Amino acid sequence: VRETLETRETGLEELRASGRRLEEVVKEEVAIKLRAEVQAEELAFRNTQAELEQLVTKYDKAVSLWSTYNKAKEEVLLNQQLTPEEWEEKKEHLDELARLAAEISHHVGVEVLRPEVDSLSKRLKEAQEALQSIDKLQASLSTPAGQQHPQIILDAIQQSLKKP
Repeated sequence: VRETLETRETGLEELRASGRRLEEVVKEEVAIKLRAEVQAEELAFRNTQAELEQLVTKYDKAVSLWSTYNKAKEEVLLNQQLTPEEWEEKKEHLDELARLAAEISHHVGVEVLRPEVDSLSKRLKEAQEALQSIDKLQASLSTPAGQQHPQIILDAIQQSLKKP
């Protein structure tokens, strides 16, 4: 972007030089109009340049945040052997992802990552609930009543699979 603007700066300088040469050979009222048009073009160029630099800065920040987001996302990956403390840690990482997604959206101006964060949150909750169901099932099977009949075990497994 900066290289393109520098190239255009040369064109703007040529416009100014041409305008000065024309001012010398035309009537005063034409020279005044010409000078005003050259100044308007220069002002438009400066405004565009400032806006583009702001946009580049915003997107540079968004790229940096995106990198941080991807690193934080790695921390949310699920493992079936997590302890309750590790589940809480995953939830904290998920909260950090949501914060980063909101900040990226603020800088870019588009809500792009919220659905992904929501999906990760849902998967984390579902995985935690599934493991809790398995733990409950294992606990019920370890009782003498749970060991009595294979049909009871099968029914318990089917019931846990049917739960949303």
